[in-house]
Amino acid sequence: MDGQTLLLVAIASFVSFLIGRWSQKSEIESLRFKHKTEELRASRQAVEIAELIDDFNELAERYNATLVPVSKPKSKTKAQARSTEGKPKVSAAPRPLEESATASAAKEDALPQQVFSSLPVIVTRTSSLPPGTRAIDNWVEKSDWLSGDDARLKAAINNGDTVFAIAVSMNIDQKDVAHRATRLYSDEWGDLDNKAKAPFDGTTWTKSQKAQFDELVSAGKSISSIAEALGRTKIAIGWRMIDNRKMRF
Repeated sequence: MDGQTLLLVAIASFVSFLIGRWSQKSEIESLRFKHKTEELRASRQAVEIAELIDDFNELAERYNATLVPVSKPKSKTKAQARSTEGKPKVSAAPRPLEESATASAAKEDALPQQVFSSLPVIVTRTSSLPPGTRAIDNWVEKSDWLSGDDARLKAAINNGDTVFAIAVSMNIDQKDVAHRATRLYSDEWGDLDNKAKAPFDGTTWTKSQKAQFDELVSAGKSISSIAEALGRTKIAIGWRMIDNRKMRF
């Protein structure tokens, strides 16, 4: 084989190499674009899920409000019963539907808030109960965490999974997920669920509170300072950070 043939073979090999590299690079760019697209879609879905969770919590609070005990009407005395015997019963004229609804709403708003706060809070659990069952919140911190459990928890959070999804996959309570993640993230081992210092604990997040939360997280504030500023427990801040993909290990 003469020198010219060798040169042609070398050139052909080099061109094939360049084409292969270009093809591989194009494939990598295509996969990278698909990954970014899926990541963006997952981020949007996580935000939607967080909003649905907020709506669910609001419905749960309304459900709790319906548990307020209604006082029984007082029974008439014998004298009152005798005085009304023989008298025709006069039925009150029916009120218009809109008027009745307005009066009912006003009466509900007039109920003291302290009554609601004295009732047990209903929460959704993911273990020991059938799916969809609701139970009284007698939560106690899970104490048998292993290093493998922590690694699995961190990986799920970094993957963008919600508290609910992680709880289901690990077969534990949602509150355990948020509590452990908040401990590991903030490296704080004190009381994370101190309701005495959280005047807004258990209440629905308002739009202004959500906006303030996003600002404080973006500013790099600690969970403790965010909880103090918003009047929430530290575990509540950690929970919202997870559901809004603001926590990363």
